[in-house]
Amino acid sequence: MNLTGKPEDQITYQGHQYRLNLAYPIVLTVCDTLADERLAPEERVTLCLRLLLTGNQSAEVGPADEVPLLDLIYHEKIELAENVLAAKLFKARKPVFDFELDAGRIAASFRQQYQIDLTNAQERNHISWAFFNALLNGLDDDTPFRKATAFRTMEIPKDATADQRKYISQMKQLYALDQPKKGRKSTLQQQMAGMDRVQRVKFLAAQMKKEGGDDNG
Repeated sequence: MNLTGKPEDQITYQGHQYRLNLAYPIVLTVCDTLADERLAPEERVTLCLRLLLTGNQSAEVGPADEVPLLDLIYHEKIELAENVLAAKLFKARKPVFDFELDAGRIAASFRQQYQIDLTNAQERNHISWAFFNALLNGLDDDTPFRKATAFRTMEIPKDATADQRKYISQMKQLYALDQPKKGRKSTLQQQMAGMDRVQRVKFLAAQMKKEGGDDNG
């Protein structure tokens, strides 16, 4: 987010200005849509643009421009600069949270610290993706979300007692992200294992861009 007055809900592509719906539930739905293997790649891109572009603007986008436009929206509006910087600075070896698995903890944390009810559709739809991320990053250590991520990243101290080691190990197991899920994963799902929704957008957009290039070759 920025405080300069520059519109966050607009993007310019090939001289045309598009208005965007960047409410955080919309962005998360876009991420889920891109990961939905029941849809063909081109269907995913088209549906995502319908979600992100306000009004009937998606009908104005030609097939050849859909992937480049979605890619631009991702890099300028979804992949936030502060999150990229944090990833470089702290270099987590694997994701420490998941929007789907941590949804309840995030909602409880927002209610505890900000008195924001994310279960209220009207309230959450007024929170932009950038503002949501700023609030998420600002959560205190005593919130349910921060407690979970703290245990996931915690190293067991060498001088910990047997009881302390047991407790930390139990908490790490309780909050683990790699809990087994029912059903057999497809190859694409295996490739995306461990990625959060936003990382999946980047991965799938790159895959679609590559496939588009191969088709044209």
